[in-house]
Amino acid sequence: MGFSDTQLGVKFPNVLKQHLGPLTMSDNLYCHVVNTRVSDFLNANPECAECEHFRACGGGCMAEGMAQCGDYLAKDKRACHFHRHIGEKAVREVADAAIEKSGRGKNRCKRLKYKGNKDRNYRQYA
Repeated sequence: MGFSDTQLGVKFPNVLKQHLGPLTMSDNLYCHVVNTRVSDFLNANPECAECEHFRACGGGCMAEGMAQCGDYLAKDKRACHFHRHIGEKAVREVADAAIEKSGRGKNRCKRLKYKGNKDRNYRQYA
């Protein structure tokens, strides 16, 4: 787990000194973190449930959320910012540059333009 530099790092056992078997059978913080479900995260962050970027973002890194807010169920604010404001645009710019560089942009590759659709399970391209 990536919590060694966070507040959770001191609360977790040193697995080099203590076997994990007994820890997984008891009700402790380690078990709560390891068994965290998406529904637990979304209950703590209801705004993420409505976000169109959640499927790509997933709330970001738990360790970052812990470092930023002190709660392992907190969203990673950097990942949120990236996916909401930078991600798709940056990927699209890199892809367009690669297509142009390859010389296939106009003749061989038909560029797909995304038409946003509120139903996230269905994407329509033109």
